[in-house]
Amino acid sequence: MTSLTQADPSATADRDTPDHETDFAGSRGPRGAVLLRYGTAIACLAVIAFFAVNLPGTFLTWDNAKGLLSIAAPLLLMAAVLTVPLRIGDFDLSVGYQAQFSCALVVVLLAHQHLTVSSALFVTALAGILVGIVLGVVIAWSGVSAFVITLAAGSILLGLEVKISDNQQISLGIPEAFTDLARVEIGPVPLVILLEIVVVGLLWLAQDRTLWGRQISAVGANVEAARLSGIRNRMIRASSFALVGLGCSFAGILLAAQAQSYYPNAGIGLLLPAYAACFLGSTFMSKGSFHVLGSAVGVVFLAALQNGIVQMNYSPAVANLIQGAVLVLAVMSAQLGRRLAA
Repeated sequence: MTSLTQADPSATADRDTPDHETDFAGSRGPRGAVLLRYGTAIACLAVIAFFAVNLPGTFLTWDNAKGLLSIAAPLLLMAAVLTVPLRIGDFDLSVGYQAQFSCALVVVLLAHQHLTVSSALFVTALAGILVGIVLGVVIAWSGVSAFVITLAAGSILLGLEVKISDNQQISLGIPEAFTDLARVEIGPVPLVILLEIVVVGLLWLAQDRTLWGRQISAVGANVEAARLSGIRNRMIRASSFALVGLGCSFAGILLAAQAQSYYPNAGIGLLLPAYAACFLGSTFMSKGSFHVLGSAVGVVFLAALQNGIVQMNYSPAVANLIQGAVLVLAVMSAQLGRRLAA
């Protein structure tokens, strides 16, 4: 087996400078380069500045930041791991169902089976990994679109969730040691925020500093070239879905800890925001490709927008209009950047 760098220099070239792009320092116009590369970050700062001016004394406070980032933790975990298969070109539509299945499982294990907190967390994480492995193996070896397989998997997971929970809210019998996971602080920083930082940092290192991360990028850039270079494409695809399963299991655990209960459809509402964060983040420091740091910025953008809208007491109809308009403008800024930079 030859090394990636020796046998496939074109894979790296394809990944770094696709046909429709050239280097930012080259022929790109300066305004287009700024919009394309920093469009999401600029939009995020603009949103924060708007709410800081209109909500003086409440928005730009440490307490508000802690609450905002803590509530966004399940979404950030999901968006961060979702970035990996997206780099390959695979769409996982089961992530919301995976999260809510894990939410139901951990609560049932604690409240009905009376497992210890550590045992319940281990079993739930293991179940998440197994779900991801099964999905990855089926997708990689069957040749069927990930879009179709994960859509079907979501229905299966929903059935399992209803089976183990009887489709009833569960709030009694959950130990306080479990719900404390969402409240405990280490110094001035909540544990969940530290978890977010660790997860994003590890995924960034794995994505940009390891052979596995380079292989993920190579498969996404050119599947055939990656295969000829000796990369086991199927194993790489399967590993990306296993990682998603693990991340979604922790997202479901945090959902349960934050709500101090399980309730039906707990995680399905995270599906669209997770993808929105990933696509918004694809304009951040990554030349239009998916990147975990960009996805994290996308989550912060969405969380800040939601937090400010709630504090300003907009009606649900107006809030939806504002969120949709801001998302469209953020994405359009990236597209405008491409045109100006061409």
